[in-house]
Amino acid sequence: WFGFDLFAAWQDVSLMDLMFFLSGLFVSPSLARNGTWKFLSKRLLRIGIPCALAIVFLMPLAYYPAYRATAADPGVNAYWQHWLSLPFWPDGPQWFLCQLLALNLLAAALHRFAPGWSERLVRLVAFAGGNPVRFFVALVAVSALAYVPLALAYSPFTWANVGPISLQLSRPLHYITYFFAAFAIGSHGIDRGALRADGPLARHWLAWLAAAVDERVAVAVPVIGVQSYRWSLDNNHWQARANTIKAAHDAAAEDLGEAKVSQKVCRELWNKVIPGMLDRFDCPSMLRLFAGRPLLILNGEKDPNCPIDGAKLAFKEAENAFAAAKCPEKLKITVAEGIGHFVTKEQSAEALKWFEKWLK
Repeated sequence: WFGFDLFAAWQDVSLMDLMFFLSGLFVSPSLARNGTWKFLSKRLLRIGIPCALAIVFLMPLAYYPAYRATAADPGVNAYWQHWLSLPFWPDGPQWFLCQLLALNLLAAALHRFAPGWSERLVRLVAFAGGNPVRFFVALVAVSALAYVPLALAYSPFTWANVGPISLQLSRPLHYITYFFAAFAIGSHGIDRGALRADGPLARHWLAWLAAAVDERVAVAVPVIGVQSYRWSLDNNHWQARANTIKAAHDAAAEDLGEAKVSQKVCRELWNKVIPGMLDRFDCPSMLRLFAGRPLLILNGEKDPNCPIDGAKLAFKEAENAFAAAKCPEKLKITVAEGIGHFVTKEQSAEALKWFEKWLK
């Protein structure tokens, strides 16, 4: 269904932008504290080496089961010959780490050889930072200029491969925009401008969240995302979630003077990025706002990113809210047994049926 494809594509673009944004948020403070060369050595150690090892050793192993299930000759020797005959070396999800490392290298080079450029970015952020709407409109405008022409020229889904490096041709400028927007915010000071704890964005956060559950959103299917962040922290199940945006958490640990990412680091970072996400804006509270409209929740029983015991707290709150709204038939929760952070074919089919049922 085209509508579902469009929704999935929008989610992909927006969530990847968020990951680059969060990764860039702490780059400037880390450069200022460590200096260029120490910063680079830490980034190479934390991003470069794990990325290289994953590409060289893990990717051939990861692709082999799919090859074995479909190839005429499923043997290891045949697989390896086919692998080496490819015009590139598949890097899988490590494309993100490759591009993130490249942006960190670019930021370090600019910091070293063109220190005045960051001051100009900071002035722009300072101008827009006191007004979240102005900042949002400016960021959307720049995003459109960075993304739309390339998407029209190459299509949104075209990839290019050079050796072990993969690049989605429509998005490089888009990711650069969000990375350096966050870099500028970090340079200006996270506790200043739009993201400060007592700033206009935090004060009006309820209005922004209300927009996310606008009544015009007729049907929702949160996929492998429902959880309780607070439960994860309180019960020592935060590690997998922190590793999904590892660079941002590593940088936060540095800023806090911690030797490694810990429960304290996660608590500080999460509360800073989304004030209230550990209490009034956590999933158990937010799901209640959708009561009355069709909601299908898809989770995995063994998902380390969304621990099932924490997710059950959100499930219970949703069930109570839909019962109170006298429409329990509009809520369905499916937990795939034995499945981790992965959407099964059955769940994908169920999501399509849910949309078809309620959007007719």
